[in-house]
Amino acid sequence: MGTLKTLISYTLSLYESIKMSTMFITFLLTHIKTSEVKAMPSTMPGRELVKKFLQKNDIKSTDLAKMYGMTKQEVSDYLSGRKTNPAANQFILKVIRDFKI
Repeated sequence: MGTLKTLISYTLSLYESIKMSTMFITFLLTHIKTSEVKAMPSTMPGRELVKKFLQKNDIKSTDLAKMYGMTKQEVSDYLSGRKTNPAANQFILKVIRDFKI
């Protein structure tokens, strides 16, 4: 009987948590104007700087991938802009910082 009470209590607690989350999301969606939401800044200038630096110093993307423990495809996707997620931004910024570009 104790296990059933615990299960019911947990279920009610979970329900309340989901209900509160739903209310919070609804609030955000109705009160935040789209003009207030800012897009992530482009990494295009940084990518171009890195690509020029690599070309000027005869560094291949495979070398860069090895240095940072990544696949060549990941580095290629980040440098070309095919992937512009936070990991891509962090990678570009790290290369700029590490090589003092």
